[in-house]
Amino acid sequence: MPQMLLETDAAERYKDAMEARVAVLERIAEQNDAAFRDLRTDMRDFRAEMREMRQEMQAGFNEARRIHERDFRINFGALIITAIGLAGLIARSAHWM
Repeated sequence: MPQMLLETDAAERYKDAMEARVAVLERIAEQNDAAFRDLRTDMRDFRAEMREMRQEMQAGFNEARRIHERDFRINFGALIITAIGLAGLIARSAHWM
């Protein structure tokens, strides 16, 4: 009989210890779930911010391309006019005109 008492006592201690361990694991699972929810929310916010930033950058790049194209045309026109002017000056100084 004393042996049976020891076995039931050990089973009770094991059950109590197991319940405590399970409770700890459940708390960890709840904390992880809350952390994942926060992480998902943060990622959604980050994606929205990145979308806005990408649109702003795209608008800035489009403006830079437009300005670059205009500047290229101005510079190329100035180069052509200078070349024609120098050719005329050389022709005039060589008495070809």
